[in-house]
Amino acid sequence: MDYFAEPVRSTLRARFGYGARHRTAEPMCGEVEQDEPGTAQGIWFVAGTTETYPEDPHLALVHDNIDPTQPAFSVGQSLSRAGLPAESRLNPGVYIFAPEAAGRRNREFRDLAVDGLVYCHDTLRYHPGGVVLMQLTSATTLRVERQAAAGCGAGPWAFTSAYTDFER
Repeated sequence: MDYFAEPVRSTLRARFGYGARHRTAEPMCGEVEQDEPGTAQGIWFVAGTTETYPEDPHLALVHDNIDPTQPAFSVGQSLSRAGLPAESRLNPGVYIFAPEAAGRRNREFRDLAVDGLVYCHDTLRYHPGGVVLMQLTSATTLRVERQAAAGCGAGPWAFTSAYTDFER
């Protein structure tokens, strides 16, 4: 945007967003690379993947491109694949949540570290219910599973055999 002169710059900036939601936070073009090594934040590939394309099976744990204060799950096909029990499937899409500053519920992705703990997310906007469990099992491996539950509750949480491992 910095390369455009006024009034073109202002005209283009007014178009940043989707529908009635407009991006107002700098940098206006967003942050392209959101990987934070040693945390859950960033781009993840289904375990064993050797190619990054197509993107369908993969997972992005990033910040919303319109409101960067909101963490977002961008989920591909891997969490809805055949063979998963129906209650463990999470449809492809983008799911946004309001992060909490403490505990293991609805934490920012950058707060999830290799600590042996399972984290739970349960207030996902545009989500039909259930919870999403996550654990960073190593600096380069993330375990994720959707479970049919009304909410996270107090924990502790445990994975079933329906989890999916991602790598980077």
